[in-house]
Amino acid sequence: MVGGTAMAAEDKEIMRLVHREFAKRPIEASRLAVYASRGVVYLHGQISILRGHDINLKEELETVITILKQRTGIRDVINQVTLR
Repeated sequence: MVGGTAMAAEDKEIMRLVHREFAKRPIEASRLAVYASRGVVYLHGQISILRGHDINLKEELETVITILKQRTGIRDVINQVTLR
């Protein structure tokens, strides 16, 4: 089952990429669950603005999703995130 192992490794790398993209921004994402399967990223949970920052959280999330969709290996992003 070599193909299954390769796919799992790709999905794990995609999940790391998603976490890194959120970490670049003033977003509290500790309640964000990220799952990737066959190039589709699933975002579920809550995000909020880090204290001391004045940003439009909805716009930041949309920017992250746009960036992710442009990355090689990511076919789609399913957004089920609640903004707090």
